[in-house]
Amino acid sequence: MKMQFTEKNHNSFMVQALNKQRKNKEFCDVALSVDQTVFHAHLNVLAAMSSHIRGLISSNDMKADDELYIIIDAKFMSSALMEELLDYFYTGRIVISEKNVEELLKGAKYFSSQTLRSFSLTHSCSLASKALHDSSKTLTM
Repeated sequence: MKMQFTEKNHNSFMVQALNKQRKNKEFCDVALSVDQTVFHAHLNVLAAMSSHIRGLISSNDMKADDELYIIIDAKFMSSALMEELLDYFYTGRIVISEKNVEELLKGAKYFSSQTLRSFSLTHSCSLASKALHDSSKTLTM
């Protein structure tokens, strides 16, 4: 007699464990350097979340035991944005605001993250629409 067991929160637990490992710099095989700040991560997570990283890996003959070191020019993103993006890649959560939407769009473009780009553009459009609505209220009063 066979019985299949499926743990409901397995994916969540696994990604939480990977994020904890990243923060503790455990089992990381890629380092990203932005403005002299080095961030450690797991290549598989980045490749799953970023077609740019996946392409970078595919175009180089990387061996299983190779560690990748990527230097990102500060004109593309700040180290604070890199931290936010890594948190997003590992948790699926990010705060999009008036202050960071432009930066997030640059980060989404760099990493070729269509989902983040789409959410950021949607938020940017709603901010613009709200500003337009607010300015039209001011004009009619």
